Amino acid sequence: MFLRTLNETLLKVAKFIIVALMGVMTVLVFAGVLARYVFQVQFAWGQELARFAMIWVSFLGAAVASHRGVHSEVTFILERVSPRMRNLLNVVNFLIISTVLFCLGWYGAVQAWANRLQFSPTLRVSMSYPYAAIPVGSLLMFLFTIEAVITKIKPDKKRTRRE
Repeated sequence: MFLRTLNETLLKVAKFIIVALMGVMTVLVFAGVLARYVFQVQFAWGQELARFAMIWVSFLGAAVASHRGVHSEVTFILERVSPRMRNLLNVVNFLIISTVLFCLGWYGAVQAWANRLQFSPTLRVSMSYPYAAIPVGSLLMFLFTIEAVITKIKPDKKRTRRE
């Protein structure tokens, strides 16, 4: 119950950030094109900020997709085995996904920390900010994956009665 509530809150925050960053990216890219081709001026900081926003949108978007269960999944084996074997395969799948997410998150955190003293060329912000999208997105995907595997293995009794 706590995990579901936490994930719902994190999902709302991630969606809000994605929408905000997509808006920022749209304005920056449009303004950059307008400035370049109409006024013959270029502002590099807009391109850099749009790039950093795109990095965050990508990792947060992957987490939202993970929560929705829209990542590619091969289900033809799961459909042909017993419920007990299906649960076992779901646990094995969870362990594999968790291992990948742990490695991605760990090395992303290492990179974010290693680049904390490197600054972006035009904005002069620490490069740890764009790199932080990797461990944050990985952590969100991990939390959403835990909830998904629990739901697959032990479905909610209220929900199964209605179906």
